[in-house]
Amino acid sequence: MAKVKVTKQFSAVPEGAVYGKLYVEDDIVDGVVADYALRNQWGVLASEDEVAASMPSADKTEEADPPAAPVRKARVLKQCEFDVDGKPARFAKGVTVEGDLAERMVEAGVASWADEKPAPEANKNAGAAPSNK
Repeated sequence: MAKVKVTKQFSAVPEGAVYGKLYVEDDIVDGVVADYALRNQWGVLASEDEVAASMPSADKTEEADPPAAPVRKARVLKQCEFDVDGKPARFAKGVTVEGDLAERMVEAGVASWADEKPAPEANKNAGAAPSNK
């Protein structure tokens, strides 16, 4: 199928799409959009070099933003009142908080990290004599 280099900006609905798209000079198009551009003299047949230049290269790496650090969450250990943005707020036992608030509540001892397993409690009956029930 022939590829066409756009010479004059136009709008068209690509094949299989619902909404139109604006094509600008130097875009390379194909399919029904290419036919539409040629019929209306908004484009010319693209050379192999132009087509190759329009293809994304495997060795080109886009600088992406580094992945965001996961937000730490903490679970409130008991009903409490805690300062949030300069105002006291009440938290019920078991509520999950995150971010800076979670860090402050863990430091204050009213919450524990939700992603950490609780320390195993000592067996209350350890060392006790077996009962004869």
